[in-house]
Amino acid sequence: MRRHKPEIAIAALLLLTPVLVWVYWDLRLSWEIRAEWNRVREEGYPTSVDDLTPEPITDAQNAAIGYMRAMRQLTSLDSEARAAGVPSPKREALDAADAYYPGASPARRERLRQVLDAPIVKRALAETARASRLPACAFPRLQPAFPDADAYALRWDEHMVLLTHIGDLIGQLGALCHADGDTAAALECDLTRLRMAQHALQCRSLPAQMTGSEMLVGGIRSIDQMLSTGMLTQAQVATVRRELDAIDLETPLCDTIAHARVLFAEEVFLTRGSLRNRLKGRCPPGGALPGVPCTGRWLRVHEALHGVRARLYFTPVGAPWHKRDELEFLRMCRRLIDMARLPSPGATRVPDQVRRDWCGGPCMAAMAPATSGFARYGLDAVSNRAWVANAIAECRVAIALQVFHGRYGRYPQSIDELAADSAVPVPPDPHSGKPFRYRLADGGACEYYSVGENGRDDGGQHTVLIINLGDLIEDDCLRRCVPGPN
Repeated sequence: MRRHKPEIAIAALLLLTPVLVWVYWDLRLSWEIRAEWNRVREEGYPTSVDDLTPEPITDAQNAAIGYMRAMRQLTSLDSEARAAGVPSPKREALDAADAYYPGASPARRERLRQVLDAPIVKRALAETARASRLPACAFPRLQPAFPDADAYALRWDEHMVLLTHIGDLIGQLGALCHADGDTAAALECDLTRLRMAQHALQCRSLPAQMTGSEMLVGGIRSIDQMLSTGMLTQAQVATVRRELDAIDLETPLCDTIAHARVLFAEEVFLTRGSLRNRLKGRCPPGGALPGVPCTGRWLRVHEALHGVRARLYFTPVGAPWHKRDELEFLRMCRRLIDMARLPSPGATRVPDQVRRDWCGGPCMAAMAPATSGFARYGLDAVSNRAWVANAIAECRVAIALQVFHGRYGRYPQSIDELAADSAVPVPPDPHSGKPFRYRLADGGACEYYSVGENGRDDGGQHTVLIINLGDLIEDDCLRRCVPGPN
């Protein structure tokens, strides 16, 4: 026995080494996770589900009440229409809106006009316009408010899906007013969409961020078109400027990521499954390192009502993999919030870098599957924020040009002359951080453009040439601005 004591000691040491390494790794990750949560707390963001209780909003100040009334008006006849085998008024309106576009045939235009003049659709759109003027918006959580809505709306965030439908109808109503030459009515439709989009951004969910961003870009593009073609008066230009000044992209996005961080961490990392569920599952393909036995819950990230949820998370046996994943998740959320605060030149490029870090390879999917699954939702929200910021910057340049022309009766000789005029601030090019490219054109007009995502001045050419590597050769977008009415 004494003869074998060294061998026994070495064997015991070899057996204890993995245990000691596991304990050290587990404790170190626990300390780092605690430090990350303390940093979140110091920044003033919520760290628990109890901290997510929203501030109360009275019904008289809550735009969601009016939006839900409008949604119920649109969906109230869905079940009767399905039972009768005929399209519902909402479906007819949406189909007609999808089929209409500027320059469409007179038959399509009249069809759209007919369905938008239907009493139930007309009342819903009027209710939406009234609700958009209220200061706040908070939809009730986890409430199946529209049992007659279609399957798509019930599968995803029903409030945001139906709000998108109504926004599309209002946008097409504005297009009809534009075709009829009623500029004031068309502008009011677009401003309603801007206010609806800002309300969607206040809802603190990633689906709401997507909805709000898409509605903002749609409304801003339409307004920018009216500005550039000289359709708006100076009073209407001032109204548009006030609405753009009221748009806050940073605060709602940061709050949304902070709320999603708490909800996702609570469900994935802090909620423990039963031992039976942990032991009976099988490790899914690609869910962990090849050949490593797994236990726990298989990860399946998906969009759900008011957020992003996960289920069934597996981790490799013998390693505190879930803590490694939680730490990576907290670091990624902090990076997302930092990106949401970046000025436009940085915000247009950083999401792609982060996407490569957390979504780019099998290593991250194996070592931190929850982080990798959540990353694309958060990165899409941040990328959309940069998309909206680009549209707002271009629209602000058009506003500055029209205000300058209204004051002096001409367009500036250069972008520096425009920037020197203190009437309206001129934003830089979101893709370069430098001034927009600018030149005068024939007929008293002017032209300006951004260098685009390739960062190269292509003279305003927007020819997109895709080669084998997927490079964009020319991606400038030339915009022309003509004088508007006095």
